[in-house]
Amino acid sequence: MVSRPEVVKLYNKAMGGVDLLNKLVSLYGTEIQSKKWTLKMITHAFDVAVVNSWLEYRLVAKRANIQTKDILDLLHFKMNVAQCLVRVLKTVAAKRGRPKVVKLYNKAMGGVDLLNKLVSLYGTEIQSKKWTLKMITHAFDVAVVNSWLEYRLVAKRANIQTKDILDLLHFKMNVAQCLVRVLKTVAAKRGRPSMSPEPQLVPQRPAHRQVQDVRPLPEV
Repeated sequence: MVSRPEVVKLYNKAMGGVDLLNKLVSLYGTEIQSKKWTLKMITHAFDVAVVNSWLEYRLVAKRANIQTKDILDLLHFKMNVAQCLVRVLKTVAAKRGRPKVVKLYNKAMGGVDLLNKLVSLYGTEIQSKKWTLKMITHAFDVAVVNSWLEYRLVAKRANIQTKDILDLLHFKMNVAQCLVRVLKTVAAKRGRPSMSPEPQLVPQRPAHRQVQDVRPLPEV
């Protein structure tokens, strides 16, 4: 005969406790929508820890001669644990403080959304798939939009009428025309300048052609 392993003996001895634990865990189990087994394991371990804590709490309450009506049941015990955890997390978050960059982003979030909207209105489209070129064109569009916003502020401070202020499309067209003119001027001046003066052409008179003396031949 094969002797029974000690672990089987211990399991049979405490099997009722295992079944009771599973029953209590299933009463108010934590449900999550995720399908990841790691998260389900974590939530199950949390439920097991809460149930074991509640059982220990009941034993301590009975030893302290606390009346049964004053002992919390599992549901209210678990709710108290959740409330305590929320308070602790809030306290820790308050002590850490919100990062300054998050505060600045929340403060100017409307400006970021407005910038993205204006950039998308007349964005520069290119056929290239290189991310570097797309970054350059996007940076150019952002710079033009910011320049247009500054131009509007300056125009309002100068009491220029609204009808005389350029909209974004015409402002961007003016910028493009100025860049084209500048590039044309630079292209015309490209190259090393010569140190010697340019030779001047002196007009020359046409040379006289010699006229041959044509005489009739004598008659024979």
